[in-house]
Order: sequence, then structure tokens, then C-alpha cells
Amino acid sequence: MNKREIILDFTSLLDVIMIILFFFILFSHMEAIDAIEEKERMQAEHSQIIEQAEQIKSEAEELLADAEIKNQQAEEFLSEVQQSDSRNAYNIEGIMDFSRGLNIRLNLNMNAESGAWELDIFCGDDFIDSIRKDSPEIMQQAFSDIIAEKGYTQEDTILCVFTYNATESGTRSAYKSVKEMFEMFKLDYQHFFCSEADTSIEKE
Repeated sequence: MNKREIILDFTSLLDVIMIILFFFILFSHMEAIDAIEEKERMQAEHSQIIEQAEQIKSEAEELLADAEIKNQQAEEFLSEVQQSDSRNAYNIEGIMDFSRGLNIRLNLNMNAESGAWELDIFCGDDFIDSIRKDSPEIMQQAFSDIIAEKGYTQEDTILCVFTYNATESGTRSAYKSVKEMFEMFKLDYQHFFCSEADTSIEKE
């Protein structure tokens, strides 16, 4: 029996395999590119979302800070209104006392014989006490003690009348001392108001 030699030619098969490998590699590369692009797109969207979230957070913080400022302003306004109402009550009380003649009156009493003088203090028509001639500081302390004893506080509105006779000897010097005393007194009693009357003009 004769033996035949069988020759197999795989060239065409190799060509087909190479083509298949080429397209496999090509499509794999394209898929990889698509995957990278998709990843970059998602990263960009993620960054945009984070940026928007940061912007919203910043706007929210600004709104919160603005709300806190407005709330503080509202509280300050309310406090001012309440203080104003309280101040008005003190003012009305002081005006009512003045209209009824129950306010504080001070009269400069000059003593021509000794050259000394006194400041007589009245509440309405009732005599309270006298402050003798001294330094404005000592006189102011004495006047503060008298006012406190009458029940006045530093929040009260005190309407006062100061009378003097400008024609009497030594009045100018005494007047200056009393005015200095008033200025010191107003440092503590800021709602103290004093009108003046020269009785020598009335006599004329």
C-alpha cells in the first residue's frame, strides 16, 4: 500500500487569525478610550456637582450670616423701643411732678453779713435741706445724697428750677460754683434738667 504525503497549508488560516486579532485589539483599544472618556466625563460632572455644592454652601452661609445680623439688629431695635418706652414713662412722671409743683427747687440764699451763702433745696413748697458754700465736689456729693434720700434714681427724669438774685453781692461767684455742681451731678444723673430764674428781674 502506497503512502501519500499530506501537506497542510495554514497560511490562509493564519491570515484569518491575524485579522481577527487585529480587530480584537482595535475594538479593545476603542473600548478603553470610551471607558477613559466616560471616566473623565463622570469626574467632570462630579467636580461640577462639588463646585455647585460648595457654592450653595457658601450662599447658605452668607444668608445665615445676614439673617444673624438682621436678627441682632431686630433685637437691638426692640431693646431700643423698650428702653424708649421706659424712658418715656420716666419723662412723663417728671413732667407730671413739675406740672403739679412737686419738682425740685433750689434757691441761692446769699448772706450779706457773713459773705457766705447757702443753696436751699425744696420739693414743691416743702423745705428739704440746705447745702452750705463749699467746693463744687463736696456740694455735688451733698446734693446727690439729698436727691437719693428723696427716692430719685439715676434713671429718673428730674426737672429742677434754680432761682437766684443777680443783684446781690457775691452772686456771680456763687452762681458759677452752683453751675459746676450741676455739671458734676449730671455725670451720674444724666436726665437732670434745670431751668434758671433771676428773681431780681421779677422784682423790677
